[in-house]
Formats: sequence, structure tokens, C-alpha cells
Amino acid sequence: MQGRLLKGSLPFLFGQMYVSVELLYVWGGPRISLLLNGGDVWKMPTISVFYGIVIKMFFNDHAPPHFHAEYAEFKATVDIRSLQILEGQLPRRALDLVLDWAELHREELLGDWNLCRAKQAPKPIAPLM
Repeated sequence: MQGRLLKGSLPFLFGQMYVSVELLYVWGGPRISLLLNGGDVWKMPTISVFYGIVIKMFFNDHAPPHFHAEYAEFKATVDIRSLQILEGQLPRRALDLVLDWAELHREELLGDWNLCRAKQAPKPIAPLM
């Protein structure tokens, strides 16, 4: 599968002010990058993509260990240990796929959580097939 580049722009709260941020998403690639006006790059690792669902973890994120799942306009934060939704929502079918995938890869998710907390690049996790 060849990667595609989708590009968009969005406002981003940086401290007390909004800045314009350019969002680059590379399908088939391991990362999403946010480019600020000055060209600084912030990486937000994508660890898996399957059936239109994108699984991400953010560097040095708050406890408990969790990951972010996005499907179309829906977003959810999922606790890795309990597999409970902490925030947001997904359509039922997408949620079932995410939870099945997470159950199969719980140890890998915890390993990636620890890497992200240490500001190290997480390892990609195989998609649900």
C-alpha cells in the first residue's frame, strides 16, 4: 500500500494563545506530525491503523495507561488495563474492533505506553486482520 499525504490546517492552543498548525497525516506511515508556524515538528505517534481506525499514544501523557482511538469524526480514550472508555465515544462496531485488538495486544500497548512516557518512539503494533 502506497502512503497518501492528507494536509489540513487548524487552530491550536499553545499556552495562552492560538497558533495556526498544519496537520500532516501519512497513511501507511508510522507518524502524524504537527508543524507549527516556525517549522518545529511535534510527533504524535500512530501505533496502528486498521479498518479506518487510527490508534495513537501521546508522549508523556497522563495516567492511567491509555491510548487514543479515532474513527471518522469519533474519538475515544481507552484504558489499557481495564479496556474501559475513559473519554469520548466510537460507533459500536468500531468500538468492538478496537477492544478486540487491544485485548490481543495489551502487553505491547503497555510497552508502548512506557516508551511514550519516557519520550521514546513506540513500536508499531500489528493491525487487526
